[in-house]
Amino acid sequence: MYKILFSVCFTTFGLLSNLQAQNNIYRSNISTQWALNGWQLIALSDNFIEADTVVDAYIRAGGTYGLTYDRAFTKWFSLGAQATWNKGVIGADDLSVTVDDKEYTGTAAIKLRRINIGLRPTFHYFNSNRFDWYSGVRIGVNYVKTSVKIGTDEEITDSAVLDALIGNNWFLRRSYRGVRPTFQFIPIGMRGYITENIGFGLEAAVGPTYYLSANINYRF
Repeated sequence: MYKILFSVCFTTFGLLSNLQAQNNIYRSNISTQWALNGWQLIALSDNFIEADTVVDAYIRAGGTYGLTYDRAFTKWFSLGAQATWNKGVIGADDLSVTVDDKEYTGTAAIKLRRINIGLRPTFHYFNSNRFDWYSGVRIGVNYVKTSVKIGTDEEITDSAVLDALIGNNWFLRRSYRGVRPTFQFIPIGMRGYITENIGFGLEAAVGPTYYLSANINYRF
C-alpha cells in the first residue's frame, strides 16, 4: 500500500515538474494591455462635488493602459516591470459655490490622472509550448494628479476652493494629489500564443490599478 502511494506521489510530482515550466527558448515577454479599473466601477453620485447647488453631476473614466516586460529566471519563476496609466473626470454642468464671500458659478470638472510603476514577481505552472499560466503580485508606486477647472479655462489651485468643492468625500480626499505605495494580487493569468512569438492573454487582479485586463504578447 505504501509502495503504491509512494509511486503515485512520485509520478504526480514528476508530471507537475514537467508542467510547471516556462518555455526555456523564449525567456522574455513584452505585452501591451487594456484593463477595467475601479474608477469605471464607481457609481454616479451628486455627492462627488460638495457645492451649494449642483446640477447634472457626472463621472467619466477610461480604461487602464499598460506596458509590461517579463523575464524568466527559472522554469517556474519570472520577474517583470510594469507601467500603467489611466484618467477620469468628475464634474457638473452647473454649480454654485461661495468661498471667502466670492461666488464661483458655471461648469466644473475635476480631472484625475494616475500613473503606476511596479515590479511583478510571477509563478508559472501547467504550461505548454502554446500556453502560459501564472499567478503573482505587483508592488508599485501610484502617482495621482488632480486639476480643477471652474467656469472658465483657468485652472483653480486655491486650497480653499478645492476644499469647498471636494468637501469630506473620502475618494477625492485620498486621491486628489500625491504619491503612495500600492500592492496588487494577481490570482490568475493566462497567455496563449497563436504563433511561436505572438499571443493574447487575460489576467484577473485585485488592487490598483485594474481588475481584469486583456493583453497582446510578444515573446523572444
